[in-house]
Amino acid sequence: MILLLCGGKSYTQGEAEMKALNSYIQFLNESVHGLTVAHILFVNYNKDLNKYIDLDSHKINTHITNQELGASIFDNPDINTSDSNESAIQLADITKRKSAALPSSVASRLNSYVSDIKTILNSINSLRFEIENFLKSSDLNVKENVYKSYELLERVVSYFDKYASLHDQLARSVRGHLTYKYDPLDFVFFEIHSASISLIKEIRNDNTSKLDNYISRILGAVDNLETRDYELSNSQKLIAAELSRQVREMTRFLTNQQNGGAVPENYKLYGKSYYMHNHILLSSFNSISPGFVSKMNQILEKEAKALLAYDDRPVLYKLTYPQKMQEIEAVVTQKALPLSTSTPTPSAPSAPVIAAEPEQDYVILEFYDPDLIDRDSISVSFNDEWILENYMLQEEPKKIKLDIDPLKGNSVFIVAKNEGIIAPNTVGFKYRYNGKGRKKLMERNMEANQGYELILTIDGLGGFSDK
Repeated sequence: MILLLCGGKSYTQGEAEMKALNSYIQFLNESVHGLTVAHILFVNYNKDLNKYIDLDSHKINTHITNQELGASIFDNPDINTSDSNESAIQLADITKRKSAALPSSVASRLNSYVSDIKTILNSINSLRFEIENFLKSSDLNVKENVYKSYELLERVVSYFDKYASLHDQLARSVRGHLTYKYDPLDFVFFEIHSASISLIKEIRNDNTSKLDNYISRILGAVDNLETRDYELSNSQKLIAAELSRQVREMTRFLTNQQNGGAVPENYKLYGKSYYMHNHILLSSFNSISPGFVSKMNQILEKEAKALLAYDDRPVLYKLTYPQKMQEIEAVVTQKALPLSTSTPTPSAPSAPVIAAEPEQDYVILEFYDPDLIDRDSISVSFNDEWILENYMLQEEPKKIKLDIDPLKGNSVFIVAKNEGIIAPNTVGFKYRYNGKGRKKLMERNMEANQGYELILTIDGLGGFSDK
């Protein structure tokens, strides 16, 4: 009944005003993309530190460095997602220029949020260098330096949390300024998006048992999307079908987790809420996946009316501590922190001189679609750690650099998440050891949910086995 009442309504938002409002959403989405990249970096710093303190072997699977990310994660054209290739920092200035089309009181409030968010983004960007430099230059046999390392990472947690709060306030303020009323299609998107955000907030606050009402709202809206006639073009219908699939996949995942679904080993230290929160954002919701938010925006862009786009949501960053944190005073090790490229300075004449760890062997993996680009998506793990989740294959290979662990099987496990528009799921896969020699190349046709394991051999990485 609500959907029927929303038909035939007027649109009073001016074109310049709508462009101004959409620039704020674009700013938020680019900020989220940058934070997602930064999240990988800080998680790895945390793992490095924990493994050092626990005197464990140090093998980090996801290689990402400050050098590769440039001076600013949030002003790096190589990781922008917008068609215009405008970064979050550039969009912070663009929003202020375009806000001239808005009432001055509205523009002032929205621009205040943008300024605060920009400050947080720059602070996070600065911390990545501060943490790296501290870890490289400090002797971590001195407990005060260990405590300082975790204090720096706790600041990152604080900034991620502050960003999430400001993001929500800005997004609500932008949408609250709308003067048009939703047509049936946009209303369905609003229902899916708003219920998903409420659900995400519950999970973020560690309330994973109160999701059924939100899941019901989401599924009801998806039913409407699939059964009502919205006069979509053929291309829009394809996008809408993929949108529906991703939304339903998200609700199935959440229901499974509420019913006792297992948490992967590499997430157990963080807890179920963290796993659920970040998994649905990175696999189903956010544009970076690309998730269903990007598909909503794609469909709305093709509408004749000026409509407000939908925003992504920031991932949760959480700090974990080593099992032996209580025994830091007794930590004695024969290895330097692997992030360090030089010998730490001893804190006293009696302290041992610690040699730097030799360069780590690595492999570069590449994944691509060797056939028609038809929305084939895969998830990939390396040595039981997920490195890609629901990644949509492109013609251009997705390159990932990974450490080789001589004590493990060095297995690459690929799961076909779907069969794309045209079955089967076609996966192209290349790899090269230490950046030398010719790339090994293979292709596989896979059915939905079928898995394929490739076991790399250390001696030339020439061997593999199918499972």
